[in-house]
Amino acid sequence: MQQKTRPPTDKKENEIWTTFTYHSPKIRAVTNIFRNTNIKIAFKTAETTQKIIKPHRQNPTSAYEKSGIYKLTCKTCKKAYVGQTSRNLRARHQEHTRYIKNNDPRSAYALHILNNKHEYGTMEETMTLLKKIDKQSLLLPTEQLYIQTMHGNNELIPEQIPKYSGVDSRVVVWIREFLLGRTQRVRVGGQLSAEVRVMSGVPQGSVLGPLLFLAYVNDIWRNMESTIRLFADDSVIYKKIINNADKEILQKDLDRLGEWAVVNEMKINPSKVRQFASRKLG
Repeated sequence: MQQKTRPPTDKKENEIWTTFTYHSPKIRAVTNIFRNTNIKIAFKTAETTQKIIKPHRQNPTSAYEKSGIYKLTCKTCKKAYVGQTSRNLRARHQEHTRYIKNNDPRSAYALHILNNKHEYGTMEETMTLLKKIDKQSLLLPTEQLYIQTMHGNNELIPEQIPKYSGVDSRVVVWIREFLLGRTQRVRVGGQLSAEVRVMSGVPQGSVLGPLLFLAYVNDIWRNMESTIRLFADDSVIYKKIINNADKEILQKDLDRLGEWAVVNEMKINPSKVRQFASRKLG
């Protein structure tokens, strides 16, 4: 039996080539690791002639991608709405446009467009960055400064004109600063949840909270013919009933109370509602 011998293999057939971009002597030290292997190293330059002569494009951040104070101009009356955003102007413009298209007067700008049947435009046509602000705590005071200035120059839409009922505007700004921009998180054991924005309500245990609630519900009695009494978040409405007309008046006042709750986004708890009648004996 004869043993066959394999012919010698060409060494070059087993070579594997790879490429490194040469930019420092450290790359040479790395490639030395593969010196005694079948992996061969080739180098290519990082700066080619094409890259050197090609003009560099500058990509400055668009004004619409910044946060800060902005104004939205009505295309019909040319008056403006002043707003603030901690995100970017593009996202805020999309929100205002969505409110208008959905017939949702959630912002003063949307309310102005819907009530007056005025025209709104694209972001490039109507939106202007008044001041770039990155620090969130400066957004509200700066926004109020622009609102006051533009109101004094008769440039503000009527729906955003401050109506403070004799209250110093600085107090209003202070209260808004107290309420807005709050976050909350939950601790379970040793774990903390991510922060979420608080969209409504006041901090529990604060002195200002009950005072603000009383101010919020202070107009609940308007247009009422019956007598209404308030104690904290409880209320009672009553009327002396002599004839059917008095019954109708009381029912209309109850209806008005329900309408007030809807307009002011307050909920009446039906499980806590009680009714009773009393009569004079003798």
